[in-house]
Amino acid sequence: MKNGPNLDDVIFTNNKANYGIKIATQALEIEGLSSYVVTVYNQPLNPAVNFEVVDFYSQIVHGDIEMTPTIIDSTNRIQCMQQNPYVSGLNAGGLSVKHGYFNFTSLEIFCYPSKKLQLKFQADSSLPEIVGIRNNVLSISKAVQFQFRQCIRGETIVVGTCVPCPTGTYSLSDTVDYSTKCIDCTQIKGVLSCHSKNIDVEGKYWRRHADSQTILSCFSYFDGCNGGYNTGNQSCKYGYAGPLFASCIDGYYSNGIQCIACSDPTAHFTVAAIVYICIGGFFFHIVCRIFHNKICI
Repeated sequence: MKNGPNLDDVIFTNNKANYGIKIATQALEIEGLSSYVVTVYNQPLNPAVNFEVVDFYSQIVHGDIEMTPTIIDSTNRIQCMQQNPYVSGLNAGGLSVKHGYFNFTSLEIFCYPSKKLQLKFQADSSLPEIVGIRNNVLSISKAVQFQFRQCIRGETIVVGTCVPCPTGTYSLSDTVDYSTKCIDCTQIKGVLSCHSKNIDVEGKYWRRHADSQTILSCFSYFDGCNGGYNTGNQSCKYGYAGPLFASCIDGYYSNGIQCIACSDPTAHFTVAAIVYICIGGFFFHIVCRIFHNKICI
């Protein structure tokens, strides 16, 4: 029997052995993941790591069982770019349960971004209530490989971990290493604030696309820019389009200051008013010339 207690002294009656919450008659094992992708740094693993100690029939084994995570060997230091890998958190010292279900909700592990770390989860239990068994100590283990994700845009590497750029700084680099720095945005004209990979620009300013660090000023006489975190056409007011939002989309026209919907009832009034003003100004100019500017003073 592999990984199970020694049952040489168990007496079978009618081809049945003692079975139930005290002991399983078959080899025990730890069921659960064998690989895990670490997506968070400096906080407990999310989702939590779960295991079950089960018998041959996949039934959870009951009893006082303790499971402890440990780093398997020293070669992990090489894999972690010469950083010392470690296990921390409230569950680092292990969990003790009265059944075979383990939920490591507060377990933190450390290794360099994009590298791998192996842990061994070992379950130990003494089963003193079982009569007639020479060795009633349960000790089984399971190895799990943890793959740490790469740092992403908006992050830098600080002491071997991926850290988001704090408020007032940003990074648009997709290739993150120790040379990647967060850029200060507090002195950039047109920027209200920034953090991580996000840049919040003032109204009347815009960025061409999400990869652009250049803050452009919209035309001062044409109110088409919304500002904010969006870029390109997503940052323009509805009805506007084109570079610096200086043109109007189909169904809209420009009055020289803004884009107005052709179906807008006020639009016709505005056009008529402009036309009447122009016609009135023209005739006023003619009359002034006829009367030698006498009435124009």
